[in-house]
Amino acid sequence: CPLCRATWPSEAMVELRRGAGLANRRKAVFWGHSCKRCRMLPIRGVLHGCLLCEPIVELCEECFLHPTDPPHVKHPFVRRSNPSAPWAPALRTVHDTQVQLHRLREQHQRRQRQALEEILANREFGPEDYELLQQLDRPEVAEPPVPAVAAVETE
Repeated sequence: CPLCRATWPSEAMVELRRGAGLANRRKAVFWGHSCKRCRMLPIRGVLHGCLLCEPIVELCEECFLHPTDPPHVKHPFVRRSNPSAPWAPALRTVHDTQVQLHRLREQHQRRQRQALEEILANREFGPEDYELLQQLDRPEVAEPPVPAVAAVETE
């Protein structure tokens, strides 16, 4: 357990794996469609199609939202969440917005850490300071950029 540092019983791990497997199986399956980028066949999850390319370029959701190398960045896309659903406009994450948001979060974390250090620097420690000391003891972990959704620009 990440909180109490005790080992998890094997039954708990089996249950977590079973739940993850069920979640994976519940994704929509698009038989006969393959992702142009990662070659997933059939596409599981959400199907994205480019409106400008002929023949149509189909992508899985992971490739469509790829944070560092999104294919067809300037092309408009449509998406389908399951084979019987209608096509809907697909919005893409904007990499620059993700990077900016990531930097702002890092700056905020640094400022919080500095303020915490200043608070604890000039006082006696007591039992109530245990949680603050634990926060300072944690390594600074950079979170991956969170997708920010914006409309797709067309050429």
